[in-house]
Amino acid sequence: MNGSKLTRWSRVVNPQTGRGLIIPIDHGLTSGAMDGLRNSAMPARWLNHPSITAVVAHKGMVARLNETG
Repeated sequence: MNGSKLTRWSRVVNPQTGRGLIIPIDHGLTSGAMDGLRNSAMPARWLNHPSITAVVAHKGMVARLNETG
């Protein structure tokens, strides 16, 4: 990995363990309502958990999460 990728990756993984928890939440927009994703306020409540180090989401969901969080 080059320096830029290493810098970004270091923001995702715990430096002591080398592990991270990445949560994908993009399916709520493309597949319709799913358990835990009935509205954007639901995941916004649990995304502040200290174990979560990154989120993969559709840009529309990110905008909604930003509005609710």
